[in-house]
Amino acid sequence: MRRAAIAALALALCASCASAPEPKSPMTAKAARSAAPRAAPKVVITDDAPIAGIAPDPTPAQAGRFGAPAEADAEGRMKGIKRPRIASLDIDYEALPKLQTTETGEGPMLALHPDKVVIHGDMLGDVEIGSYSASTAGSYSTRNAPSCGTGNEGFLQARWSGIVSRSWRDDRVGVVAAEGLFDKSNCQAKPNRAGRVEAKAIVPGFMYAYRALASVDDMPRESLVIIMPYTVEVAISTGRSGELDALRATGYTRLTLPVERGSGMGFVAKMTPGSFDTWKRLKAGRSAVIETYSGTTTDQGQPFWPLLVGMEVTWQGDKRWATLQISLPEGAKKKSYAAFLQAAKADL
Repeated sequence: MRRAAIAALALALCASCASAPEPKSPMTAKAARSAAPRAAPKVVITDDAPIAGIAPDPTPAQAGRFGAPAEADAEGRMKGIKRPRIASLDIDYEALPKLQTTETGEGPMLALHPDKVVIHGDMLGDVEIGSYSASTAGSYSTRNAPSCGTGNEGFLQARWSGIVSRSWRDDRVGVVAAEGLFDKSNCQAKPNRAGRVEAKAIVPGFMYAYRALASVDDMPRESLVIIMPYTVEVAISTGRSGELDALRATGYTRLTLPVERGSGMGFVAKMTPGSFDTWKRLKAGRSAVIETYSGTTTDQGQPFWPLLVGMEVTWQGDKRWATLQISLPEGAKKKSYAAFLQAAKADL
């Protein structure tokens, strides 16, 4: 994954900073499998090539999207817009903890109630039951939810994972993943494989990471998993497998990037002050919260500029490394993101 590709992803999101409506509900980015009729995170899929239609600097045609006059210079570039300021932090990939589910692992049960999904054990997370997916964040849509209870028979493959809220610390947070068969007769699933890991803080109090290893029955695969505050939009590059996962559940975002030999993956996420307000309330209450919605303009009608946070992970030869990148677009208010920037030691 070249840094030019990450920059292109950042520009793609930055070009919509003051124009795209922000979804108000947590949903998985696996839109085709999503059951609730809510807006999913915007996912832009690209490869290492520049994103079509995104120039190194905004063009006059894009000026209106920034809420600024379409004033261009002699070369056709829009005046008054500067490249975002970017801080890069190297992540010790090999030092990140590993999560692998095993048949002997103990995990929480999953239950599907008429109005909510429950993962036992004080967990905030998401579930997949057959083709149905949902999160533990309060009520959910029953569209496409599997029928279960009295009069129903059979089983469905289920997977569920999430953070253990009582284990949450600035330097780590417990994560549990499990899979098993969902019993349609009693609306529950017991894990037949499970695993747990203490995700390590890469930005203390705000971002956590771990390495997820595929089950031993599958071909050896590994992914980098990031847990971070609620995001407004996410742009992700594709790897060779084409697999990616961007999920928002119960006030936080989880991003999964496959790590493949000879290639790289990356993402850029857009966060607003509302993202950090939601995160603060989530940490304080250790229970599902309603996301704080931040509009795209201020009370004075000026464009609202978010914070852009991205990461790239690369595997070349026998070496794997990751880099966290934080960008403060021109016009963004630094004080709105002061706590995060201080924790990341990002001098912007």
